[in-house]
Amino acid sequence: MRKLKIFNPQVDKFASDEKKQSSFQQHYPDFKSLHDSESALKNYYRFVSKLISKSIPRHTANVLDFGAGQGLFTGLIEEATGIKPDCVELDPVHLKLLSKRGFETFQSLSETSKLYDIIFSKDVLEHIEDDQGALLELHEKLNEGGMLLLYVPALPLIYSGLDVSVGHFRRYGKREIIEKVKLSGFDVLKVQYVDVIGVLTGFLLRFIGRGSSQKSMNYRMFRLYDLLLFPISLILDAMGFRNLVGKNLYLVAVKKSQN
Repeated sequence: MRKLKIFNPQVDKFASDEKKQSSFQQHYPDFKSLHDSESALKNYYRFVSKLISKSIPRHTANVLDFGAGQGLFTGLIEEATGIKPDCVELDPVHLKLLSKRGFETFQSLSETSKLYDIIFSKDVLEHIEDDQGALLELHEKLNEGGMLLLYVPALPLIYSGLDVSVGHFRRYGKREIIEKVKLSGFDVLKVQYVDVIGVLTGFLLRFIGRGSSQKSMNYRMFRLYDLLLFPISLILDAMGFRNLVGKNLYLVAVKKSQN
């Protein structure tokens, strides 16, 4: 199984051997930014967790969160479904937090021998240089007929310094993510945009913020967006904008039958 290369924005190199991997784990992710976003974007996180949870049948036995972070989102999925996911997470500090919360944890996909009925991943694939390789590995870890649920940043046009600073290799075009998932052995069942107003903030960061490193958005900015703008965005999405454009993409795919 090929080793995934993951960008380290702190030291500007790839984690391709054990020494680099260790350095990556010490610096990634930006704990303050992650804590700020998870603490401030409560409406946003809860909405996305409900969106993904609707795609998880209640009888599902084995569920995996690929890139679980500190476990807040994983906990929301557990709360919504009653199913306790296993977690793959690179960062050793986050692994300890996940273990304290009672999740079974692995530092890589190769560490678990299980096959899963559902694998979900929120805002992770864009951090991986070889995203096609990651999708193939996820395909290998699913039972036949198992489902892959992906939530990723959308629209390469609004790729900004903020994306760079948090280690994003890319933002995905709709056609691009569909093609990559299909090439990995999946049938795509559903793709939709999420958060149309987020596109406007993305353009502001992309064009007004040129020349700035845009290393982080503070807690207050996250909170204002979550309380004032995101609820409006949900209304617009429900009115049909989710079929046209959005800051993120949500994709549901199923592993093809071998017959």
